[in-house]
Amino acid sequence: MKKLLSGLLLICFLLGAAACRKNDYPPVPSTDEEKTVVLTFQKEDGKKYEVPYELYRAIYLSQKQGDGSEDELREQTIRRIAEIYAVFALAEQIGFHPFAASADKDVQDMVRLSVEGGDGVIGFGGDYDAYLASLREMYLNYGAQDLLFRYSLSYDAILEYHSDPQKLGAEEIARQTAAASNYYRSDACVQVLLATLDSASFTRARAQEIRDGIAAQRTETDVRNRIIQFTATAPDDVNVGMLIGTHSLDDAYFAEVTRAAFALGVGETSEPIEVSDGITSPRYLILYRVEKSEEYAERHADVLLDSYRMNEIGKSLEAVRLDLLAKSEKTDFLTHLDHALITMDE
Repeated sequence: MKKLLSGLLLICFLLGAAACRKNDYPPVPSTDEEKTVVLTFQKEDGKKYEVPYELYRAIYLSQKQGDGSEDELREQTIRRIAEIYAVFALAEQIGFHPFAASADKDVQDMVRLSVEGGDGVIGFGGDYDAYLASLREMYLNYGAQDLLFRYSLSYDAILEYHSDPQKLGAEEIARQTAAASNYYRSDACVQVLLATLDSASFTRARAQEIRDGIAAQRTETDVRNRIIQFTATAPDDVNVGMLIGTHSLDDAYFAEVTRAAFALGVGETSEPIEVSDGITSPRYLILYRVEKSEEYAERHADVLLDSYRMNEIGKSLEAVRLDLLAKSEKTDFLTHLDHALITMDE
């Protein structure tokens, strides 16, 4: 679980590798309109977050590709943004400050990695213009991507805080281990085999063919072999599988994955689910639900613990998100915004 999220969210960067280099990829200034505040969220301590139009535009346009009415689309956009800012708020509660100077340097390193490639990132061979063009294809400008990078850094800090043995102590780890065992056996957790297909290498039609091939297998062993043979999923990941809790996946990007996992019966296969976090290239995920077992719980206690921690973090984020939404305000700019005119060609 933790390994998967690390890959999907790119939260495990070797950020210090370029510490002494100059910034070869300077920030691209946002326009006055892109910087215009469209929403404010107020925290319990009175601090306010101001949401710029450039982020609202990115989320709105990306959500527009789906189904639903215009009113539902606008509400969903605000919910997604609240999920992002909930991560900022929770990170600040544990002492990580996503908008501090230290985070600025980390963002520069993340941009460099995205442009040049390395550490599992394909990159653009150092072509900064090509990188910026790719952002536009995902409805992003530099400023909106900057916020998503800070979001990833914040999520990483939260994960580390809740899993560092030195910070937790032996007593808390023992408590969490027992709680994780109960969590695994509850209805709040399902176990799946996961097939991952990078959309740069697999078309939607091919992903559907692979999904149908998985669904046609008669045993769990056959399913594992099929996934290993026909997808880019690492064999170890297939064999260990994945635990998904009601709140363990980042809802801003993987809500559909969670819904699909809990909708499946044992032995059933999901349709291909396209996911993208705005950082890594889009990919298709295919889930095959399996029966939980005592043998698995004993052999993979670390997987149980990781998933339990992610689920608890998710619950905390949900509480913060609801609080932010309850204290949110739209600005006049958003109230009078003609959404039919929202494009990347403004």
